[in-house]
Amino acid sequence: RSGTSSRTMSAQGGIAEREHLYRLIISQLHYDGYEGVAATLHQACSAMPGIVPSQRLLTAVQLGLEADGDKLGGPPKEKPSQSVMHACLDLQFDSEDQKSSPSPALYEVLYATSHKAPCKVACFDKSGKLAATGSADSSIKVLEVDRMLAKMHKGTEDVHPVVRTFYDNSDTITSLEFHPTQDILAAGSRDCTVKLFDHSKSAVKRALKTIQEVLPVTSL
Repeated sequence: RSGTSSRTMSAQGGIAEREHLYRLIISQLHYDGYEGVAATLHQACSAMPGIVPSQRLLTAVQLGLEADGDKLGGPPKEKPSQSVMHACLDLQFDSEDQKSSPSPALYEVLYATSHKAPCKVACFDKSGKLAATGSADSSIKVLEVDRMLAKMHKGTEDVHPVVRTFYDNSDTITSLEFHPTQDILAAGSRDCTVKLFDHSKSAVKRALKTIQEVLPVTSL
């Protein structure tokens, strides 16, 4: 009976240690930005609660390599003392505070559009149905959110989320704002202008009104 009891306790300890290891792996993946991989592993491990981004696993690996001498390829080093280990690595990962913390937000790319130069600004309209992006190449794109979602879920080639493209600036677009009630998109630029575009007309590429400023526009 005592042998059976010992094997049961050992098995339970192994399960607990493995669960702790999986939590450290998921936490490290979140910390390193591998959200998709972390989410998949998190789901496979029955969605363990309270996992927050952390590099505890990396710290533990570094301490282990230094202790074994593998990091520099030399002879094994003296094992760090227990006080040093606790100072560098907090193995009490499952604290009550962390269990009560919400799970980190997961992000997924639904659709990606590109400019010829870096994108400097983006915004949504009040309804959340339209989005606009402005670039250092002085171009502005208006996209329909529903088409972005359809493109992502259905993967159809005939769906084009970019519904308008404006070319009426000579320098970087620095700020964008949709009018709250009218089909107007305001754009500020380093060319010292604020331009108003009518995004309801598909054939229009130029601004319907230009406001000249003395200095580059940085916000609206």
